[in-house]
Parts: sequence; C-alpha cells; structure tokens
Amino acid sequence: MRASFLLVLTLAVLVGLAVAVGFRYSGFLNPAPVATVPVVAGPVVEKIVPPAPLPKVVATTRNLFAGDTIDSLDVYLRNAKPEELKDLESHKDAYLPSLVSSAYFRTPMRNLEADTPIKKADLEEMAKPEALHTRLTPGTRALGVSIPKPQSAGGLIQVGDWVDVYVTTEVSRTDLDVKVPHTGLVVKAAQVVAKRDTLYKIYSGLPSEFIHFTLSANPYRTALIEYARTIGTLSMVPVSAEEKKKYDVLKDASANNPDKAIELAVGNTDGREGREELRRVKEYEAGTLGVGATDIFRILNLKPIPVPDPPPPPMIPPHPPRPEPPTSIEIYNGTSKKAPAVFGPPVVPEVPAPVIIVQPPAVPPKQGEYLFTKPVPLPPEPKPATGGK
Repeated sequence: MRASFLLVLTLAVLVGLAVAVGFRYSGFLNPAPVATVPVVAGPVVEKIVPPAPLPKVVATTRNLFAGDTIDSLDVYLRNAKPEELKDLESHKDAYLPSLVSSAYFRTPMRNLEADTPIKKADLEEMAKPEALHTRLTPGTRALGVSIPKPQSAGGLIQVGDWVDVYVTTEVSRTDLDVKVPHTGLVVKAAQVVAKRDTLYKIYSGLPSEFIHFTLSANPYRTALIEYARTIGTLSMVPVSAEEKKKYDVLKDASANNPDKAIELAVGNTDGREGREELRRVKEYEAGTLGVGATDIFRILNLKPIPVPDPPPPPMIPPHPPRPEPPTSIEIYNGTSKKAPAVFGPPVVPEVPAPVIIVQPPAVPPKQGEYLFTKPVPLPPEPKPATGGK
C-alpha cells in the first residue's frame, strides 16, 4: 500500500472527526427544548348526582267535609313532605294513585283539612249517585228551574230542602193604562231533589248569577210552574227545620198512597181546597184540564173585571104639537041658517117637519182583560268588599 494513500485516508478520517465534533458542539444534533406554558390545575369538580324524585300525593286544596262530592277544584298533585315519606313508603297502596282525576266524584267519609294527602280509607266506596226517579215521591214529577241567587236565598238552598215557589209579574188591563206588580204562591212545599244539573252533592260556590234546581211537585203544579215562568219571574223561599220534618213525614206517608202528595201542596185533602186540588191533578193527568191565565187569576187573587154598562139608546127629537082645530059658530037669521063663522087659532109661522136621522146603534165598550208582563230584571248587586271590618 502506498504511503500517499494512507496519508489521504488519515486526513479524511481527521476531517470527518472534526466535522462530527463541530456538529456536536454547534447544537444541530441537540435542538433547544420547546418552551411550555405551565398548566395551573383548577378546582376539582365533582359530578352531582340528582336526587331521586319525591313521590307524588293527591292532596286537598281546601277543607273538605264528609258527604260532599270532590270536584276538580278540590284536589291537586304535590310532592310528599318529609314527614309523610315514611308512611307513604310503608303503605303505598293505602294512598290514591298519583292522578288528580283519581279523586273526582269521590265522597269523603270524614272531614279533611286543607293540604291533607287523601287515602283510600278516607273515601266512600265508588258508586254512582241514586237516580233521579228514585228521589221522586209517588204521584210527583220533576221539573228544572233556573233561579237568580237573590231570588233563591243567595243560592244556599240544598238538596233535600223544601221550598215555596212564587211568581212575580206586572199585571195590566186593556181598559186601564197602568201596571201593578203582583206576587203569588205557585207551589207550596216543593222538594229540591237535585241541584246544578247533577246528581252529585257539590259544595262550592258558582260564579253564575243563576242556580239550577230540580224540584218535585204534583203534575198540576209542575205545569203551573211551566206557565208561570213564561209570564213572570220565579223565586224560591226555603221552609224552616220544623216544617221540613213535617213534610218529610208526609213524603214517607205518600210512598204507599200517592194522594197524600196532594197534602204537600194544600195541607189537607179533606177541605174544599184539598178536594179542588185533587180534582185538578186528576183532570190534568187525564188530559181534560189545561193550565193558563185562569189559574194565574186564582193564585194572584185577581177579581173578574166587571162588564161595562151598555150605551144609552139614541135620542130622537119629539114632533111639534098639532095645531088646535078652528072654532066654528053657526049663524041663524030668524029661521034661516047662514054660513058659519069660523075662528081659527092665531096664525103662526109654519114649522118644517123634523128630519130624523137614523143612527147606528152604539158599539158597547169592550170588556177589559188582564195582561201579564215579566218585570225588568234588576242589575246585579255589588259584591261586598273583603278585608274590612
């Protein structure tokens, strides 16, 4: 091997080492570290697990009383309170389902305070109310009427109460230009068998000014109510507790004798009015009697309007008196008769014969008739202010 080749090889190795050392210390083989932003650790957020939903209960919105039907305004759905959870978990089946409709048309067996959870044991067994026909006394009929609150004791009359029904109308006459208000008794002792067009007992106020009642009375009196409300305004007056007891006894007695129901309207079937009432009921049921103005005349005690006097006959002027006959005197001259001398009455101007005009007979005045008009309803009375003494 030649010395020149060895020299070149040695130089190449030295140059390679020098280049490697230069790269090593120049930093090309070891780049500077990248500057990093220090991360500040935030607070540790724990995952919040929502609590289990509280069970729902059906509770009362107001005080409920035993025997009154529950409606949609009497109950609501709320969360069970902490003090109720233990009993609810232990006796879940004792409570109503978590639906407000589960309490509709149910009847409490005991009084319930407001916001009290309703249990099944607090309510009567589910059942439909008794039908309307089962509430009617034999020999009576049912009739619905709408009475304003002021004319029905403020709308406070309850099912089972006995009421007297009146009619108020304005009476006028065709022969007189005047109207006079009259009030008369249409039905005595009619029983309220339903209220608000429902068979359930609902104990709450209504915003309407009219209250709907279903009454029970004999057939003739129900027809009289139908006619009376076409000519006037009906009103109802409840009887006292003592009278209610008496009418309840009569109602029970009429269960076996329908004619006893007549006593509710007249008080006694032995008297004249009782016999007349029984006759009217029998004839009305047979279809031989109608109800109309004559019945209203009786209950309003309207006397018959007298028949007016006939007009006087036409006046005919008298004829003038006939003139007196002339006076004749016979004249004699000796035995010979001369012409008689006639002396007449004084000469008066001739009076023409009267002209008689034949007049048609005068038309007799028409007999007066009664007319009935419904009174103009009064404006609603202002409601009393609350919060004051």
